[in-house]
Amino acid sequence: MIKKKVFFLADSTVDLFNLYTYLKKKYEIKWVIYHKDIIKDLERKQVSPQKINFINALDFFNKNLLFRILKKIIKIFFGNIDKKILIYKIEKIDSVFKPDFWITDTGSILSRAKTNAPKCSFKHGIAYKIYLTTTIHFFQVTIIIIVF
Repeated sequence: MIKKKVFFLADSTVDLFNLYTYLKKKYEIKWVIYHKDIIKDLERKQVSPQKINFINALDFFNKNLLFRILKKIIKIFFGNIDKKILIYKIEKIDSVFKPDFWITDTGSILSRAKTNAPKCSFKHGIAYKIYLTTTIHFFQVTIIIIVF
C-alpha cells in the first residue's frame, strides 16, 4: 500500500515536530524549509536528509558583505521578492511531487501559493483569522491542552 504524502512547510520545528512523530508511521512526510537552522535541528532530531527539502529565495546573496548589501538593495526596489520566489518554489514542489496534503506553522507564505493539495495551518490562531477568510481554501488546526 502506498503511503499518502504530507508536506510540512516549516518556519521552525517547535510546533510541527510532535505532529511529525505522530504521523510518520502512517504517512510519507517531507519537510520543506527555508531557514538553514532548521536543517540542523531536524538532523539533531534524527530526520533523514532525504526527507528535507531546503528552499531559500535569496540565499546565494549571504556569501559576503557585498552580496548582503546587494540583497538589501534588491529588497528595497522589489519589495517582497524573496517571498514571491519562495511561493514560486512551493508551487513548483507541489507540481513535481504532488503531495496529498500541506501542513505549515506559518500561514502567510503557504496561503499565497496555489497548490493542488489542501493546506492546513497548525497551532496559529492569527493565521486562521487572516487567511481563512480569504478566497483561498485554507484549514486551521488548533490544539488546546487543558491541565486539570
